[in-house]
Amino acid sequence: MGKRSPRPHGFTLVELLVVIGIIGVLVGLLMPAVQQAREAARRTQCKSHLKQLALACHHYHDIQRTLPSGALARSDAPSDLDWRATGFVLLLPQIEQSPLADAYASVDGNAPLTAFQQVIDAEIEIMACPSDSFAGRRVKPYWGRADREKKKDILVTSYCFNAGGKWNVGGHRDYFVRRNHTDHAERQGLFTVNRGVAFPEIIDGLSNTLLLGEGAQVDTQESPLLTPPDLNGRVHAMWLEGDVHCMRGTHWGPFRTILNCVEHQIETGSTTAFGTLRDECRYTFGGPHPGGVLMAWADGSVTMVQESVDVTLWQNLGYKADGIPVQRPE
Repeated sequence: MGKRSPRPHGFTLVELLVVIGIIGVLVGLLMPAVQQAREAARRTQCKSHLKQLALACHHYHDIQRTLPSGALARSDAPSDLDWRATGFVLLLPQIEQSPLADAYASVDGNAPLTAFQQVIDAEIEIMACPSDSFAGRRVKPYWGRADREKKKDILVTSYCFNAGGKWNVGGHRDYFVRRNHTDHAERQGLFTVNRGVAFPEIIDGLSNTLLLGEGAQVDTQESPLLTPPDLNGRVHAMWLEGDVHCMRGTHWGPFRTILNCVEHQIETGSTTAFGTLRDECRYTFGGPHPGGVLMAWADGSVTMVQESVDVTLWQNLGYKADGIPVQRPE
């Protein structure tokens, strides 16, 4: 009797399918952990960028005895289209960009934007959060000087200065632009147009007052609430374009997207005295991280503030001198 042939080496089809299935399950289990680890790394880098910008503000204050102006204009209240630049331009020497600052200063402020092409072309790593889907993109801003001059290559940033009670304070829209600096000064933030705020003016305390934070909450979802659709990216924060593109208010709480903000205001019955809910939701803080927004405080520290933060507390944290005692959220 002949010997039985030995079983061939290798897997049967059933065994192979079982192994593939097990691998698929393991990958499915590991992927969320990998994504969470990547987001944690990106969040840490974003936090580091905010920390560097906060320290740059302190260094600027050490030299000038004030914080930089939030935006620069030819006069206090010309028009939406007359903004020259942002306070981030003034911070260039403090973030190791002195040659870029010199290049900007060498051009007459009233010159066309094409004269500033060296500055427009510059890409500064700490101005972008790696979690921000629009980081590194160039757009034609909605409103602002670049819109008027038909520039289409303005680089977005992920961060904005705190303008405090920017909307609907005392019946004024955008009062820090339209009104003089003494109008409702107690509800202003730390940044306004053509004027730097000194630390002694922050009577609510440096550790309890917002300095700057994430303004990266542009939507790409198609929704009738966000019409016109061609604004995707054009209302994002920008480090070179002044006014609406470099400052955010705390009248409404932080939201991850503009659409989230609009839907929340509709749900809670909020009304707007000026413009539309979409218009006002564009000028709130918000970031790409799940659950909260990274904010730098006037004392130089950086923390994440949850989107569920009490709105009244959030408003008070944005004001520099309302005199109301607050406990900052941790």
